[in-house]
Amino acid sequence: MLTKRKPGIFLAQPKRKFAPFNTLEGLCKQMAEWGYRSVQIPSWDGDLVDLWLAATSKTYLENLVGQIKSWGVTDGISEFATHLFGQLVVVHKAYSELFDGFAPETLRGHPEARTEWAKTQMKLAIAASANLRDIEKRDKQTIPSFTGSRVWPFIYPWPQRDAALVAEAYDASARDWAPLLQFAHSHGITKAWELHPGEDAFSGKSFRRFKEACRRHCGSAADANKINLDVSHIVLMAYDYLLHIDQYGEDIEAFHVKDAELLQANGDEGVYSVDEWPNSNRRFRNPGDGQVDFGAIKKRFEARNIDVQWVVEWECCKKRMAQGVPEAAKLVEAVLNGLPLPARTEPDGEAERFDDFAGGGADLVKIRKIIGVG
Repeated sequence: MLTKRKPGIFLAQPKRKFAPFNTLEGLCKQMAEWGYRSVQIPSWDGDLVDLWLAATSKTYLENLVGQIKSWGVTDGISEFATHLFGQLVVVHKAYSELFDGFAPETLRGHPEARTEWAKTQMKLAIAASANLRDIEKRDKQTIPSFTGSRVWPFIYPWPQRDAALVAEAYDASARDWAPLLQFAHSHGITKAWELHPGEDAFSGKSFRRFKEACRRHCGSAADANKINLDVSHIVLMAYDYLLHIDQYGEDIEAFHVKDAELLQANGDEGVYSVDEWPNSNRRFRNPGDGQVDFGAIKKRFEARNIDVQWVVEWECCKKRMAQGVPEAAKLVEAVLNGLPLPARTEPDGEAERFDDFAGGGADLVKIRKIIGVG
């Protein structure tokens, strides 16, 4: 039986440069008005949390949680997410400049210093999560994140490469993560990897391979490897998310509610595309507007005793945030409580970009350098 009956929301995408979405207070009050009762904090955003203080002062964190609850988000903080830090722990050189934007400006162009900074931030997030668990008196606490990747440029076996290349890439990534997994394990914290294209752990099988590589370097601390389920990516990679839950249910410790569609009835393209989201054959949609059956997910969770917070990660290339985010809350609450699903609606205006927080301007000099013509 699921105990968490109210939706949560990941604040990375709703955060904007204008009120009320530019402050934690403004975001919490608006999200509460839209139906959310917990927030997942992007720990890299200093406007939302002082990560060092959250890691070193339970008093600071207790006051922060109290403020959030007083602003209407009555269940407080569900998790501290660390996707951008995790991405910078392991970066293949082909992507180094593209990921520089995730680091402080003083570290850009200095990949070794950037990696050490990311590892330090990850340790702070682990300590902050342990404090959150203690303050809220929870049995366990996890950290949604990315693994980063050395493997991704070689996923497709062309140009031909020896299998040892992939094995060595996983081993190298595991060596980087092993001390952090030991640190997490010693604090009783797990890392819930979002299985996402571009990461070493991007699917069930690759997660298992990453975990096995980590076990060779940190033993039982590799048990800190868990999964942040986001079935939108599974839809876009064209495998079965319900069977995935069956096979990996014991590792699922976090859940991002996100929808997607992969349009197959055309002669243009399939899984791969060079177009931006709105014009591509595969796209993220508002929860309830795509191909994900959230009711079936709920039944699978209940059958396997997976009791996690349902956290909306709002990414939709068709609807505006002010339309889509409230609709997502209503859908999640209906699914969790066995109520009739809300009727689908059409977009009521032009959609905003949902990934601006991770974007950058078009610098042709930099672009030409990245593609090897500069």
